[in-house]
Amino acid sequence: MSDRMRIAHVYPHAVRALPGQPAVRRLLPEATIGLHVHDHALADFSPAWGRTCLHAVDFAVTCSDFVTERMRRRLGGGLPPIHTLHNGVDPRFFACDAQPGESRRIVFVGRLAPEKGVHLLIEAFSRVAPRFPDATLDLIGPSDISPPEFVDPRHEDPVLVPLGPWLARPGTYRKELQRRAAGLGGRIRFLGPVDNARLPALLRGAGLLAMPSLWHEPFGIPVVEAMAAGLPVVASDAGAFPETVLPERTGLLVPRGDGEALAGTLARLLADGELRKRLGAAGRARAAECFTWQGRVETLETIYGEALELRARETGGATGRRGSLAASSG
Repeated sequence: MSDRMRIAHVYPHAVRALPGQPAVRRLLPEATIGLHVHDHALADFSPAWGRTCLHAVDFAVTCSDFVTERMRRRLGGGLPPIHTLHNGVDPRFFACDAQPGESRRIVFVGRLAPEKGVHLLIEAFSRVAPRFPDATLDLIGPSDISPPEFVDPRHEDPVLVPLGPWLARPGTYRKELQRRAAGLGGRIRFLGPVDNARLPALLRGAGLLAMPSLWHEPFGIPVVEAMAAGLPVVASDAGAFPETVLPERTGLLVPRGDGEALAGTLARLLADGELRKRLGAAGRARAAECFTWQGRVETLETIYGEALELRARETGGATGRRGSLAASSG
């Protein structure tokens, strides 16, 4: 197969050397090069570098419409085609037989970091806990604090600005979470990091997943994993969550940073087992329709075919619908 039929699927760090001349382009000068973007870094940290990366490739793939539109808005014109390819879910989560209607255990999965809103979740749970004596909260994930410049690179988000002291002194956040949880004794558990293979078993006995992120999540894989397991989701109305969670159908969205709304939404779900059951079943069906690995492969094949045809038209060459993956840098 000639280079003209090859596709190189790369990540931003592989776009090096001079603008328009990434290393893979020198190795495969006729190949169609695609850039895979997993977060907002190219758009927010260094737009100049982001434009360099985009101008050096033939097409780009992002993890969400949120990231796609952010790149288009902040990196200007003259960009190659940018496609959204949502992440897929490990099949083991679909095999999880959760029964959310029978449980009032809330789970959070992710880094225990300020931008994830864990402190807000503990506060909201503390408000509703007296009404539901059997409700519990499990916090699953490592204490992993991001640098301030990653959380709020432009220092302009009023919801994120108050997180500054915790971000500047990472050790203080874990202590603050433990202080807030102390009043509820064993009803809030810090389970620490959990291997992904063990996570379905922990979701099986839960009633719902809560992801009240304060920043704009580029995707948020725990949300679709919980949906695949059959759990309803409570998430903030920010980032990619409005793409994955259908309000009142597969879960509930709350205004980003609104602790009172979060508490009210948790109370609503804890009080209604039938609602948890209905949302969980709809979430599983949506995950099976939109977030399987097989479905992601089929979408990517379509993107590859369009990219090959576009490059063939631009270079005056000819190509079929399928090409081979010639290079990958991850």
